[in-house]
Amino acid sequence: RSGMSELIKMIKNSMVPIICICNDRQSQKLKSLVSHCLDLRYRRPPKTTIAKRVREIGTYEGMSIEPNAAEAMVESCGN
Repeated sequence: RSGMSELIKMIKNSMVPIICICNDRQSQKLKSLVSHCLDLRYRRPPKTTIAKRVREIGTYEGMSIEPNAAEAMVESCGN
């Protein structure tokens, strides 16, 4: 518990941003910290967006990647 209060003190006194990352925003342990943070939520990008970016990077690197191959690669990585 004292670790959280020390973190809150550091956030209050700091002149630079402090980035805190958590997996479970609803955790009771974070309750006291929430009022001192800017809550930014991110969503996983859709498969098609990632595949498009993979193709762009491939083009930049001098490769030609078919759309189906890029989507299969994205799917194989768990998206």
